[in-house]
Amino acid sequence: MNKIGLLFTSRNNYELLDFWMQNVDTEGFSILNIDEDSTEENKSKGREICKKYNIEYLDREERGMLFNMITACNYFKSKGLEYIVYNTHDSFPKKGFFKDFNQLVKEKDLSNFGVIGFNILHDKTWHQLARTPLQPKQGEFYDRYPANSSIPLKWSKPYAIESAMWTTAAVNISQYEKHIIPTGDYHFFHSWDDIAFQFLYKNIYNICIPSLIVNHTQEVKIHHGLPYKSPLIG
Repeated sequence: MNKIGLLFTSRNNYELLDFWMQNVDTEGFSILNIDEDSTEENKSKGREICKKYNIEYLDREERGMLFNMITACNYFKSKGLEYIVYNTHDSFPKKGFFKDFNQLVKEKDLSNFGVIGFNILHDKTWHQLARTPLQPKQGEFYDRYPANSSIPLKWSKPYAIESAMWTTAAVNISQYEKHIIPTGDYHFFHSWDDIAFQFLYKNIYNICIPSLIVNHTQEVKIHHGLPYKSPLIG
């Protein structure tokens, strides 16, 4: 039985969604795409691509990630699902990622945690396991070891984190609805930090599962005529 749904938010970058779907096995899980004010031309393109891959297309209800998550909660809850896995268009989960995570949430009770992060691989050795905005210096947590080697024992089991690396993260729908208060007063670029800190304020742990790995490959944006760091405005 499936317990997870996959979420994308898109803005004038549907070439990347098309490329992602061509290169990742979504393993039969339900997918929702929320459009964040693309141009009409790109909205039309997005609807066609979503139809091609049996992805549900919705226009955003209110601007910002925290409101998009509410839309996603309502959509996936209506399908009897319990977890949302958010993924950026330049993040490519390892084969079997979704089935492995789905099996994990079926076998283990993760419903008491807040944000669930993963092992984000930026290059052949650079693993980003969390964000640490409350700490001095860079505000990220990394480890380096070869991508094709075993995970070092000290990081092989799930552990508590301040915030997840935001390119791929998951959350329990009930936990989100119960504890997260969205605001339209500001829009935080690292929205998962906002979500994670709201959980921490309620004494709810955020965790990283380092055995589940995602390749973060920003170079694909350049190949599709998009800026390396940000989506196009129009």
